[in-house]
Amino acid sequence: MNKREPAPEEEARKRSSMASWGMIGIVLIAVLALEYFLNSAFRPDAATMLVGTYTDGGSKGVYSYIFNQKTGRAILMGEAESGNPSFVVTRGSFAYSVNEYSDGRQGASSFVLEDGVPVRLNSVSARPDSSSSAKTGGDPCNILTGRLFVATSNYTGGDLSVFPINADGSLGALNGFFSFGPDAHIHCARFSPDSAFVFVADLGNDCIWRFVADEDDLEGPELAWQGGEGLGPRHLVFDPAGTHAYLLCELSDSLICFNYGSDGTLEPFQSLLAYDGGGHGSADIHISADGRFLYTSHRLKGDGISVFRILPGGGVERAGFLPTGSHPRNFALSPNGKWLLVACRDADGIEVYELKNGMPKPAPKALIPLSKPVCIVFL
Repeated sequence: MNKREPAPEEEARKRSSMASWGMIGIVLIAVLALEYFLNSAFRPDAATMLVGTYTDGGSKGVYSYIFNQKTGRAILMGEAESGNPSFVVTRGSFAYSVNEYSDGRQGASSFVLEDGVPVRLNSVSARPDSSSSAKTGGDPCNILTGRLFVATSNYTGGDLSVFPINADGSLGALNGFFSFGPDAHIHCARFSPDSAFVFVADLGNDCIWRFVADEDDLEGPELAWQGGEGLGPRHLVFDPAGTHAYLLCELSDSLICFNYGSDGTLEPFQSLLAYDGGGHGSADIHISADGRFLYTSHRLKGDGISVFRILPGGGVERAGFLPTGSHPRNFALSPNGKWLLVACRDADGIEVYELKNGMPKPAPKALIPLSKPVCIVFL
């Protein structure tokens, strides 16, 4: 008896069914893999980080990642659209960014963090309504958050814009504005260790200004320190003990160490060349959580990260230099202190270096691809 050959329609149905089951199997494996990763991601060795970008390329705004502090790997969780959020800070379940423009669009934006993913609340202008110049409040490049206010440091405007934080975490309209003269280029603002003062680095006037701070306002400014012409003060950081401050100067590539007094005084006691690459584009500065190491980033020529040991008296000594990808403007240390993440703007990625006894290994352990990353902050 001859066996019946299946009809073409029946054979097609079988092939379609097998393909469907195959696709279901692939999807099931992917779901299980994602579930495994997410379960792993929320263990104590995982950390959430936000990344600010320039959006004139392929980026859309602020990105959220889960970073595995065991492996140095990261997974993208989501993003929030925002124009040129080149500096980002967090405050509880909220985040705030600048919008770095100088054509009238300059301002600040607020976000609520939903499981670590930013969702934009609102944006406000850094430019007073009374100003007739589009440059006023222009190119905000740094943002400071207090208990009831945020303040943007505006590079091109040479001024500081202050906004109230509303009860829902959004930003109110500009309610404070400070100008520092026609030569000013404001690059960062930092609270003192006891939050009694805010210090503002002025690259154009080669100085640091000091404000008295309270919960919702700033009073001042007054001159806290005057440096020599051409230094270009950019970023300031305090050590964990709150007794020393360190200033990185962009134009001179120099690092200046200060004794800090509780009355708001800054007394310089050491100055040295932070690196000898000659780029004159020194950018960011951070100190390890244990207070033993200080790191600075350098761009435009001989790009990389300088590493210093912090000595018992607060001074520093050179410990090494790490060449990195192009234009390492901002960088961050992981919460567990085992990783150095470098935002290489012109290389379109974040390089992840393993740290051993405070020193970065010479080759990146991982790369997080992203168009024009310029700021990294861990929640």
